[in-house]
Amino acid sequence: MLNNTTAENILQAAERLFLERGFAMTSTTDIAREVGCNQALVYYYYRSKEQLFNSIFTNKMRMLLVNCRRILESQAVFEDKVRAFIGSYFELLCHTPRLPFLIFNELVTNEQRRTQVRERVIADPEVQRVYYAMQDELNREIDAGRIRPIDMLDLLLNIMSLTVMNFLVLPMYADFLLKTEEEQRQFLDARRQEVCQTVLRSIRNS
Repeated sequence: MLNNTTAENILQAAERLFLERGFAMTSTTDIAREVGCNQALVYYYYRSKEQLFNSIFTNKMRMLLVNCRRILESQAVFEDKVRAFIGSYFELLCHTPRLPFLIFNELVTNEQRRTQVRERVIADPEVQRVYYAMQDELNREIDAGRIRPIDMLDLLLNIMSLTVMNFLVLPMYADFLLKTEEEQRQFLDARRQEVCQTVLRSIRNS
């Protein structure tokens, strides 16, 4: 019988080390040492370092997907749903601010990783269902004349790029300007509001 606690500890240790050192600079020996187990257990539960990365990435996507589905099924008006989605994305990255560095590096430099994401995440029926439900709601807003014509993919790319950039520049903002953790939090709160306003202004049919 699998020990779920051990498996979870391994996954959490791998995430910490991947975020701290990067995927390439982290070995399964490092992960086992972090957990306090032998290397064979890492392979027993996850088979490879690549499988650990895929599990971490999939878990983050599931968290975002659950929030998307909750927001989509709410009775909020469309603009409030956009604000809620941006807030949810910011919140996810606030908990793991180095996540964009890890994912971007792997997806940009590793063709095999991009194939895995396409096959295991993008092609997932639930992901597709939520995406097209979002597109349907977007189309209704366009038909009603409340927002300008825009594809859901373009809207998501705008949101994601504007959001992620704040976390990519955060280390420089903190170190160059000697900002405390509280000041960094305030910076991200202000940037979240700015991203919401920028995105909504860009889609309003005015």
